[in-house]
Amino acid sequence: MLDRTTTLFSHVKPGDTQFVSGGLRDFFLYRDLGIAEATHGKVIAHLVKANMAPETGTGWHRHAADFQIVVMVKGCGRFMCGRICLPPFSSSR
Repeated sequence: MLDRTTTLFSHVKPGDTQFVSGGLRDFFLYRDLGIAEATHGKVIAHLVKANMAPETGTGWHRHAADFQIVVMVKGCGRFMCGRICLPPFSSSR
């Protein structure tokens, strides 16, 4: 069951936060969704969009996380398993 004493409610509407630079990758812009604050850093969620996509990709790397979700809103992404082009708001297994 969800421990409601440690998790806060978060509702971020369009316009509440802006896309900003300064994240892990300089070619992406990030928009905070308020999830990190609501979960006291247990979960991080933000929207990411390409600012100036690199020609050669990000290079091999991995994410150490218990849970990660990618939702492609627009366009395509290249992953180590191959190029994945998904319709808007779809996901892949």
